[in-house]
Amino acid sequence: MIPNHLFRRFKNCVSEGPWGPLRWGPSVFFEPKPEELLIIQADPTAKSKEEDADWRIHWLWELLKVETETSFHPLYFTKIKLVSIVMQTIFSVKTEWFAMRIGDKDLVTSTLNKKGKIQAPKPVHHEGKIVSGTRHEIEAFAKSQGKRVTFV
Repeated sequence: MIPNHLFRRFKNCVSEGPWGPLRWGPSVFFEPKPEELLIIQADPTAKSKEEDADWRIHWLWELLKVETETSFHPLYFTKIKLVSIVMQTIFSVKTEWFAMRIGDKDLVTSTLNKKGKIQAPKPVHHEGKIVSGTRHEIEAFAKSQGKRVTFV
């Protein structure tokens, strides 16, 4: 049986905390250049949203950074039945570092800053590895580096 209980999904969504930069909405369609995109590799251990009602708890986070002097909106690109859609955070991110969930599918992402510049985020590396983990692990790592991180 697939755990797809509506109340459980809603509880997990609300338990994430502030509703600000965590929420996504459709963006204006555009064709980015390949150098403006980053592909985050899927986590082979992650279950799909359809298989796991607690995916918000179980999926790991990947730490990314953007070198910009202004706030920005993380973007991701998806397809719903043959139609390409660009999603962006409703509110802008004001920290240099931000984290995105790693799911069961590759994620194509980019950022759009307040000046209209599109640029690819870069993974944060530590000791030769991309930093990823639970929300608590990401927060602890960022604190140890003297940085703040926004979870989107």
